[in-house]
Amino acid sequence: MGAALPKLGNSTNPRKEIVGDIETIAGMGFDFAELVMEAPQGSAEILNKKANSVRKTIEKNSLFATAHAPASADLGHFYQPVRDAWIEQSKKIVLLSDKIGVKKLNFHANYSSLIVKNSDLKEIILDNHVESFSAIVHYARKFGIEILLENTIETAKDVAYIAERVKGLRINVDVGHAFIGGGNKAVINFIKTFRDNLSHLHFHDNNGRRDDHLSIGQGKINFPLIVKELQKTDYSNTINFEVFTKNRAYAKHSMNIFKKMWSSE
Repeated sequence: MGAALPKLGNSTNPRKEIVGDIETIAGMGFDFAELVMEAPQGSAEILNKKANSVRKTIEKNSLFATAHAPASADLGHFYQPVRDAWIEQSKKIVLLSDKIGVKKLNFHANYSSLIVKNSDLKEIILDNHVESFSAIVHYARKFGIEILLENTIETAKDVAYIAERVKGLRINVDVGHAFIGGGNKAVINFIKTFRDNLSHLHFHDNNGRRDDHLSIGQGKINFPLIVKELQKTDYSNTINFEVFTKNRAYAKHSMNIFKKMWSSE
């Protein structure tokens, strides 16, 4: 038997009213809600207006919350003014997260920058991420908020380049993204590479071609293999089920499948 069962969550749908959506997540038996801070219903402006009711709803349902910053944030952009604008917006999101009671805030390393193949240009982009994340982590530390870096299309080597240079930055391994980049072997490599700094995971399935965000078992990812590897590391932090199917019940179905896998190892 591996570590204790991790805390399990589900993402809010930014197209739905957030308070009601948190109630839905609670009703499915999750431990936490991951607040997706995207327009239209999850924008920072709307969440600021609803912050008190969001926090009360989370507490009333005995949940806690993590948060996902906008995927469009480009913290590695070539142009300093663009990066500065995103750093300032990220600080506002940190303040909002503190207002709601969020202690884990997730960011992507923006893929539009990291598709650069030229090695010299890519190093500039990576260094820009280091500079941006350093500023955000330093600011968030004052509020006791952990900043997470999520892999999108980056290799584990690219993510490690950033993480090793930003003190206090934690890692969120997105299993579906890693699988698209290199199959089950790549997923295991991510877990092994960041086992000492792994604070969060995103679970969803796909067939290796697109970021489908399917329920566990609907794609080709070897989740029993991943669960076994996590238990080897005594992982007991948080796992969010990023299942974006029309039928919300598939997220709960994925959670139940995961629990059976975890207890059988």
